[in-house]
Amino acid sequence: MNKQTVRGRLLASTMICGAAFAAFAAAPAYAQDTEQSTVDEVVVTGSRIVRQDFTEISPVTTVGAEQLQMTATLSVESLLNELPQVIPGNTKTSNNAGGEDFATIDLRGLGTNRTLVLVNGERVPASSTTGTVDLNTIPASLIQRVEVVTGGASAVYGSDAISGVVNFILKDDYEGAEITATYGSAFDGNAPEVEINGLFGGNFADGRGNLTAYAAYYNREKVSQSEYDWSRTSAAVVSDASGNLHVVDTAAEAQNYLGSGGSMIFAGGSGTPAWGWIANRPDVDTDGDGIPEVGTGNAFGSPTGYACSGGAADMADGFCDDGASITGYGASLSTRPGLGATFGAGNTDTNCDGVAGGAVNGGNLSFDSQGRLSPRNTGGACGVPDRAAGSSRYSFAPDNYLIIPAERFNITTIGTYDITDDIRAKVQLSYVNSSSEVQLAPTPATGLTIKLTPAMQSLIQTNHADLWAALQSRPTPLADFTMDRRTNEVGTRNAFIENSALSLLTTVDGSFNDNWDWSVTASYGQNHGLSRGTNSVNRTALNQGLAGCQTAAGAPLGSAALPGCVPLDIFGQNTLTDEMVDFLRVSTFASTKVEEHRLAGYVRGDLMELPAGPIAAVFGFEYRGTDAEFRVDNEQRTGNIYGFNAIQDQAGSVDVRELYTELSVPLLKDLSFADYFGLELGLRYSDYSSIGEVWTYKIGGEYAPVDWLRFRAVYNEATRAPSVFELFQNGDQGFPSYTDPCNASSSPSAQLVAFCSSQAGGHSMAGFEQNNAQVEAFAFGNPGLKPETAETFTAGVVFQPDWFPLGDFRSTVDYYDIEIKDAIQSLGAQFWINQCYNSLDASNPACARVVRDTSTGDIDFVNTTRANASQFKTKGWDIQAEWSLDMEDVGMKGRLRLNELLSLIDSYTINGSEYVGYSFSGIGGALPEWKSAFSAYYTLGDWTLFGRWSYVPTMTSASFGNELPEASYVDMSARWDMTDNFQVTAFIGNVFDKEAPQTTEGTLGGQANTDPQVYRVLGRTFSISGKVRF
Repeated sequence: MNKQTVRGRLLASTMICGAAFAAFAAAPAYAQDTEQSTVDEVVVTGSRIVRQDFTEISPVTTVGAEQLQMTATLSVESLLNELPQVIPGNTKTSNNAGGEDFATIDLRGLGTNRTLVLVNGERVPASSTTGTVDLNTIPASLIQRVEVVTGGASAVYGSDAISGVVNFILKDDYEGAEITATYGSAFDGNAPEVEINGLFGGNFADGRGNLTAYAAYYNREKVSQSEYDWSRTSAAVVSDASGNLHVVDTAAEAQNYLGSGGSMIFAGGSGTPAWGWIANRPDVDTDGDGIPEVGTGNAFGSPTGYACSGGAADMADGFCDDGASITGYGASLSTRPGLGATFGAGNTDTNCDGVAGGAVNGGNLSFDSQGRLSPRNTGGACGVPDRAAGSSRYSFAPDNYLIIPAERFNITTIGTYDITDDIRAKVQLSYVNSSSEVQLAPTPATGLTIKLTPAMQSLIQTNHADLWAALQSRPTPLADFTMDRRTNEVGTRNAFIENSALSLLTTVDGSFNDNWDWSVTASYGQNHGLSRGTNSVNRTALNQGLAGCQTAAGAPLGSAALPGCVPLDIFGQNTLTDEMVDFLRVSTFASTKVEEHRLAGYVRGDLMELPAGPIAAVFGFEYRGTDAEFRVDNEQRTGNIYGFNAIQDQAGSVDVRELYTELSVPLLKDLSFADYFGLELGLRYSDYSSIGEVWTYKIGGEYAPVDWLRFRAVYNEATRAPSVFELFQNGDQGFPSYTDPCNASSSPSAQLVAFCSSQAGGHSMAGFEQNNAQVEAFAFGNPGLKPETAETFTAGVVFQPDWFPLGDFRSTVDYYDIEIKDAIQSLGAQFWINQCYNSLDASNPACARVVRDTSTGDIDFVNTTRANASQFKTKGWDIQAEWSLDMEDVGMKGRLRLNELLSLIDSYTINGSEYVGYSFSGIGGALPEWKSAFSAYYTLGDWTLFGRWSYVPTMTSASFGNELPEASYVDMSARWDMTDNFQVTAFIGNVFDKEAPQTTEGTLGGQANTDPQVYRVLGRTFSISGKVRF
């Protein structure tokens, strides 16, 4: 059965049966429930028009306070990631985020910067120059409910609302006092987290005013990847003889498949070992006759390199066969003083198969765990970083966090005061401080050049006789040599991230003429992020120390030497002394500051009365000014940190002035064929300092033939304005792979060769071949970017019968179709190279970005930028259902409620390539064909029981093509109202204690051999919460 058939039957059966299994206790947005019927208390996320009988024309998923409590939500992202419309972004498992180290949300997988985040209907200031919001700045325990609009909403809220809106509605106007304490962890004791919060409020001035205050403290402890068998090793991927793929942790496990006809598909870990490896430089075959030419290399042991006794066929896989003898390299080294039998033929297991063999990897040398010089073993089963088996590869998994530690403090005060019977003032002041830490393996220092200055000769002769003997076995004994080495003695690289958010919002609203109200809001928000990195390695210090703090001639460096310069001993285990470590170690610093000033207001009411009811309207304005900057220290700015490219400061300002209107036009009502038919229209004009004028609009309609069945559809044209980062990025460094069109091996035409020569300042390009596989590139913003534009369409049906035979049933089925045109895309070095050299036109603007070295002809660097050059398309279905039953109707006690949210993705393409059903490595890379979350509530007296089943089907690995396992989890909780003033809630997550599976795709993403955004990494978890009211 093909996937279209499966999807079609699943959709059809759900629509017919109406029992679509419900969502994370997420309720569909129907006509407002009775407890939400007061107009001045209703916050409707999909529109600024409020009617008591209003049914959202845009699909809205609501997560209420009860769901928050029953699921023991302490972090906002963990709550939202259970919603099927959400593709998880950065979470508490994102140790290797590779960018912004804070929690994010991504609706429909279209990007975190295309999801607009609101609090109480007001924009939340961005937390970075990319425009992304840190969800840690939103107090989870103060949330009353969350409304998620899936679909464009730019006509209502402006830029960024392309994939939808997430609106966090907080508690206010509270009277009384309550304190809540929560503790939770994995059942094995890992990842303990605790939160204590207090909510206090009271009225004053005879009830005309209210002051509500909230404070909370949260702490979560770290968990290392070394805690669990499935995550403690940087696993490899092998295939068996039948082509089936397997994730393996040990060399012995790999050899089970390799020894019976399998092959190594992906080597685990890193090729930069803990204590270093030294590259052999054997002679090379320059004329293709199969015989290396003497003098073309500088190999260990012999001027003619090395050979295996079995000849060329024996060496084809990079090894000498088990038991083979070695000539040249091995024979010479085995007789050198200090080397003993280490390299003797037949006495070293070079491919971790348990059988002694010969030299490996062209005679490259490595330092073992005892600091001895030995063959570098990375082939065969040695592709698994298993030191016990003799592999020279490095497992970085134990150094990385599985769960990152976090601490958060929040205080919020909300004051309201009725100035008159018709005018109310509201002031909200909030401060959130959150901190976290990520940890990476010690710096992999690659491509190091060791110059044998007198100081370095003395150091190696004194401390490493075996290395000195190997170096002296070369035709040119005192030539430079290269090696890679991980600076373990310096320590793991840690980044301590602290984000603080301050916001002040003042609103004055009122009413007039019975059916009109108005509101004016002024707000200021500031987000300040600090990142402090420790245990990085100073590139200049490393280079000076590896030259023994001397010039090539042996003279002191003098004033050019960094303070504390000392010759560095990197040749073996723990050879860097404290003095050397102090010379190498450097700390880094980065800060982000985003300020937003906002003034907005609207007036709304009924324009005129039609037979079907009044035309409701909103007229509003908004001004937003955003100043953002990102600053780094000089070491990062100059690229002087080993293992990291240079990054630059960036700063910029953008402001926008907007006018908007919405209309709700009832056309038919209370007719035999139309209980209701109406239109909803919206229009927004925006004038940006960066991109100029932009118009967005929406057109929607709603038709109810009867009061229990409604059809709805809405078309939006939405936009996203470029962020400060996209506009003003200032030349961040990178080294992408590239292919030079001028390479002689590409058989360029005579015209192209001539053009290449002209671009190289007249340098002859006949027979040219590029010298490097990577090119230096500098990424810049583009002040000329245009806004992204999106066309979004949703259509669906709301089924809410009052005649359901048993209990109350209501459901929605909605189709969505989103197309983003002119999406902003980073265009890499190869793009600009091709643009220039395909044109053969020196005046092509791309050619000015590609700069060649006129002495060698090689491309020196490329300046890249962004453009509106990409396209996203996605479409699918969202199905929500809710059924509740008063158990007295069937002769029992209590009340039962079932909910389901099901999301199906028909298609998701980027520039025409389909991605649905595939999982890609890295954060947020999984796009399942469908996701489901079913939940059940049962209330009996003082007890409430809750259960949830969330499910993600199998996917296909984008990199390996194999099937990845499903994700199926059951959670349960119970709440007991012991007294009117004391309540206890207990929660168990992953009831059946399912272990996160190792996946082929997970071995690539640096996220613990799995996908933590799909699979839960802590096994069974629990939490217990107590709330006391005063």
